[in-house]
Amino acid sequence: MKMKSCFLSILGMGLIAAEVGAVVANSTEGTRLVPLIEAANVPLYPIAAQAARISGKVVLQISTNGKEVSTVEVKSGPAMLVQAAKENIATWHFKPGQPTTFEAIFQYRIVEPASCSYENGAVSLKLPTFAEITVNELQSCDPSSAITREVKK
Repeated sequence: MKMKSCFLSILGMGLIAAEVGAVVANSTEGTRLVPLIEAANVPLYPIAAQAARISGKVVLQISTNGKEVSTVEVKSGPAMLVQAAKENIATWHFKPGQPTTFEAIFQYRIVEPASCSYENGAVSLKLPTFAEITVNELQSCDPSSAITREVKK
């Protein structure tokens, strides 16, 4: 019997442009407004991290010059996922505003699918302060086994 692999990934997502309302973030200096995102790429789950079953939370401190990201400081997170988050942040463009510093969290999760499926996963964005990227665990499955079971009935 020939085995086929179902590789589930979140590839192929394109550019997303979002105009969002002002978001309030807590900081050590009190409450302040974070910049408004004009455009950003959708964050992706690195296929190598997915294959290695690396998941977790990435925390970054981001400073802007009022229009784009000027510095990104890594607070915590797995290196492979930190790199993916930083690459995504490099695509962010803000509505012109005041220079500011804020914290952003990228939550990367791998979930076990109920069956062999071809779903890509999900991305939930509350930019610029939070992004959750969820993918199904990579798995091997034999789609012909479902056909065989149907035929035997």
